[in-house]
Amino acid sequence: AHCHYTITIPSWYGCPTQCPISGRHICAGNGHCKYDTDSQASRCFCDNGFYGDDCSQQGASKSKSTTSNGGSTAVTVIIIILFVVSLALMVTVFVMIRQVKAYKADASNYLALQGGDDETTAGV
Repeated sequence: AHCHYTITIPSWYGCPTQCPISGRHICAGNGHCKYDTDSQASRCFCDNGFYGDDCSQQGASKSKSTTSNGGSTAVTVIIIILFVVSLALMVTVFVMIRQVKAYKADASNYLALQGGDDETTAGV
């Protein structure tokens, strides 16, 4: 009497038995078997320069494109947006510092800013 156990482990990597084997290697040794969230199945993600269902064909990719180019473009756009926002914040802080220094240099403007000596409270 032999015992048989079944273990289910969720993973980003696909089950090797669900990806094609070519030349005695999973994905022909030119890619990685991973779970594709779009198609809800395991498939080969080919290395650069290889394509096909089993990554056995070499050359320019003729199959569906991967999201790596779209992902790197999105990261670049986010970095540019963050840079522009940071630059705008730095310019704003710089202008505010200059204005405060100018108010401090001219005491009457500084007192008016604080709500000090103005015409409405002078007659009271």
